[in-house]
Amino acid sequence: MDTITAYLKSGQLPADPVHARRLCMHAALFSLIADELYKRSFSGPYLKCLRPADADYALREVHEGICGEHLGEKALNLKIL
Repeated sequence: MDTITAYLKSGQLPADPVHARRLCMHAALFSLIADELYKRSFSGPYLKCLRPADADYALREVHEGICGEHLGEKALNLKIL
C-alpha cells in the first residue's frame, strides 16, 4: 500500500525493473484523493483502502452491531462500504 501511494504521489518506482513494471500496472487501479488511497471499481463507488488497524476497527464496529443487525455477508460488506 505504501509503495502504491509513493508512486502515485511522486512517481517513485522500485529499483527492480520487474517490480517497477508490476507496480505501474497495479497502480492504475487506484486513485489518490486528499492523500487517501482509493481503489477504483467498475460500477460502484471508490473503495477506500484501510490500513490493518483501521480495517480491524471497522469490522469490529460493524460486527458488534453499531450499524444494526446484518443479514449476511453481502449486507455486512455493503454496510462497511
